[in-house]
Amino acid sequence: MSEWTLRYPGHLQLMKQMRNEGKFDQPMLSQTLEELSGAWNLGDADDRTIMRVTVDGWNGTTPMFLSWLLKDQKAGGIHSMARTTGSTAALVARLILEEKLTTPGVIAPEQIGANDQWMDFIMEGMADRNIKYLYSCGGADRLQGQVPPRKPTTVRSLSTLSQGERDSPAFVPLRGATDGQAG
Repeated sequence: MSEWTLRYPGHLQLMKQMRNEGKFDQPMLSQTLEELSGAWNLGDADDRTIMRVTVDGWNGTTPMFLSWLLKDQKAGGIHSMARTTGSTAALVARLILEEKLTTPGVIAPEQIGANDQWMDFIMEGMADRNIKYLYSCGGADRLQGQVPPRKPTTVRSLSTLSQGERDSPAFVPLRGATDGQAG
């Protein structure tokens, strides 16, 4: 698994400088948090959130590629990052309040993602808030503006894809994969 976060130019250098100056050490942490809180106030500025989750692997001997793409921006006076993260947190809280999520203790996000009922509830709630995900399965099937299915509805062999589907930027086969090959 890999994760990348896009930051503004110079972000890494600034964080290294602040670390080297001891701004993240306990004696200075409160002052640093106060300074950063003021800098993080976006005011009326527009912001955007873009997230892509891709999964590739095998379903038996068939190479698979699944992708979810989120593109969101400020709406109704609420900044995009607040909309996307806050809505997710609120929907999980509703799962608990409505006693749909009753597992005691700490629940990892992966556990929520593995439960179809919980994920359907969250994805439908996000769509109700106009936070939409584009779903792609093998690059051939797309559901624009709809709640993506939790499980692939179509599993296709490479040999059944047209050349156009294979050339689509949405379809990224496993490196060196051909029909019948495993890993």
